Amino acid sequence: MIYCGDASDCLEQLTPASIHTCIAHPPYWQAHEDGDLGGERNFNAYLSTLVSIFKDVHHSLISSGDLWLIVDTLDIVMLLKASGWFHAHTCQWQSDYILHCYATPQRVRPLEMQWNFPQYDEHSVASLQYYTPLPSTLVAHCIQLSTVVGDTVLDLFSGTGVTTLTAHKLARHTVSIDNDPIACAMLEARLNK
Repeated sequence: MIYCGDASDCLEQLTPASIHTCIAHPPYWQAHEDGDLGGERNFNAYLSTLVSIFKDVHHSLISSGDLWLIVDTLDIVMLLKASGWFHAHTCQWQSDYILHCYATPQRVRPLEMQWNFPQYDEHSVASLQYYTPLPSTLVAHCIQLSTVVGDTVLDLFSGTGVTTLTAHKLARHTVSIDNDPIACAMLEARLNK
């Protein structure tokens, strides 16, 4: 299912406790014009907007669900904890951080702290004209650590849908959310190939 619109508005439409894992690579601060996520006038407003969105994600997850958040700052960790997330890991990939959080306290699995996935791979290269696509190998790793066949993956800020396409290849259901109609149309076309 693809939702095209504001992340918070789309998340409100989801059935509570219906998502097993969320993979999110939000726009960086100052990556967009004012009025869009990433276009806030100051960094604290950007962080506040992200935390608000991830509170909505929290309500959509099953109790054992988790969040993989790819960001370029660690300033959000304490804010996520304060809003109810349980931070399990911080891994480094390229110049970004991959935050792994749980919706409720869990037994934490050990993970490597440095992830050596390529910046791009054959599945993300098709998306290079659009923002910063994740390599499908990284996405597959997160999906396989957090879900089993038939589970549902939330692809928040989906862009051209590398996460959605990878989840489909791994026999997972998906919910994709992006506010850009062009990105939503590109994802729809890629899914219908």
